[in-house]
Amino acid sequence: MKNVMCGLRKTVKWLLTVFASLFVFMLVLWVVLPDEDLTGEVVQILTDPPRVPAKQNAFYVFLGFEADPSLDAHSVGMRMDEALEQARAQQKSIAYDDLQRFLGTSPLKIDRSDKNFYQAGTN
Repeated sequence: MKNVMCGLRKTVKWLLTVFASLFVFMLVLWVVLPDEDLTGEVVQILTDPPRVPAKQNAFYVFLGFEADPSLDAHSVGMRMDEALEQARAQQKSIAYDDLQRFLGTSPLKIDRSDKNFYQAGTN
């Protein structure tokens, strides 16, 4: 029984050494071997990412979502984004309450203190 355990230990030790060596070898190959060249289309996207025209950019609608229904949510969102960019350029912070002036008197009020509202989408 002692010889069997000794032989088993040697076999396991040998297998672990082989697998560790293969792992190190593959890791070295992965780091050393160069990647394939990028295609022209990928290079173009990386150097000049596609831009969505401001009139078609739905992000501005998202920003102005809480605006008064009589106001255009897209234009309100654009004005809010400009205010945020100006604050960022001046290295100032801007509070959400400062952006309320763009929204008008909207009947849509989101209770931002309601933690369940924000966690509902994470379940």
